[in-house]
Amino acid sequence: MGLKLNAMINIQQFVKDSIETITSYQSDNKENVKHIVKSALKTFPLKSHEQTEVVANQEVVIIYLHSIMEENILTKIVQEASENMENLDIEALYEGRVIRNY
Repeated sequence: MGLKLNAMINIQQFVKDSIETITSYQSDNKENVKHIVKSALKTFPLKSHEQTEVVANQEVVIIYLHSIMEENILTKIVQEASENMENLDIEALYEGRVIRNY
């Protein structure tokens, strides 16, 4: 069940709709929150993206942020999805694996 982008959708509604698509969603589960971020990267016309890279012989997911505006949007999505858990932001969610291209 995919989400359709409505021109007037807001972040809170997007997160609420996304949560409904995840079985047994838990706001303190970082993988659940990352799933919503991934959905946002696919749904909204953002230039930021995730990329899996090998670091020290381990695959890690790195998020590339295109602009401070996109970083703020994604952080707001993280905060909504995590119910402001410990002031979680996009950098904390990706454990510091953030590349800022701005």
